[in-house]
Amino acid sequence: MHLGNYIGVNANGTGADATVAGSVSVGNQGSGVVIEAVRNTVGGSSVNARNVISDNKANGVSIGTSLATANTVSANYIGVAANRTPLANRLNGIQISNLAAGNKIGAGDTSPGGCDRSCNLIANNGSPGGNSGRAGIYLDSSAGIGNPFRRNSIFSNTELGIDLAVPILQLIRLLFPAPERLRMTRATAIPDRTIFKIFRN
Repeated sequence: MHLGNYIGVNANGTGADATVAGSVSVGNQGSGVVIEAVRNTVGGSSVNARNVISDNKANGVSIGTSLATANTVSANYIGVAANRTPLANRLNGIQISNLAAGNKIGAGDTSPGGCDRSCNLIANNGSPGGNSGRAGIYLDSSAGIGNPFRRNSIFSNTELGIDLAVPILQLIRLLFPAPERLRMTRATAIPDRTIFKIFRN
C-alpha cells in the first residue's frame, strides 16, 4: 500500500515557486507511480491515505503489463498540489496500457456532489511539452478489460477528461449534444463488456 506520500512535489506538497529565486521543480523525470504488478493500492479512502502525485515529467500514475491486475488507485490528488492549486503532470493523470486489466480508479463511496473518501481529484494534466495523451485518464488501446473509473472528479485537463484510445462510439455524439455529451475520441469499436456511465461536466 502506498499512503500519504508526496510524489513529484516538495515537502509542502507544492511545486517550484516562481516568486522565489532558485526554486526548482522536484518532479520525477518519468511517471510518479508505475504499477507493473498485482494487488497494489495507491491511496485509500481517507484524507490521511491521500497521495499528492503531481509535476512529474510523464504520467502521474502508469499502470501497465499483463501482471498489473487488481490494483486500486483512490483518494489521490493527481495534477494538483496539496492545496488544490494546479500542478500538472506532463502527460496523463493516469494511464492504463499494455494488457493491464481489472484495475479500479476510484470507488463507489463518494458523497453525492463531492470528492471525498475514495474519489480521486484528477485535474490540469497535460502540459504543452507533452507529446501523448494529455488526458485525465488515458485508456490506451493496448489495455486489457475490466478497468472501471467510478466517482472521480476529473476536470481542466489539457485534452479529454477520459480518453478511450480505442476508435469511439460516434453514437454518443449523436445522442448527447455539446456540452453535455461524454467527450471521448477515436471510437468505432470498443471491447466487449464495456460499460458507459454518462455524467454532466
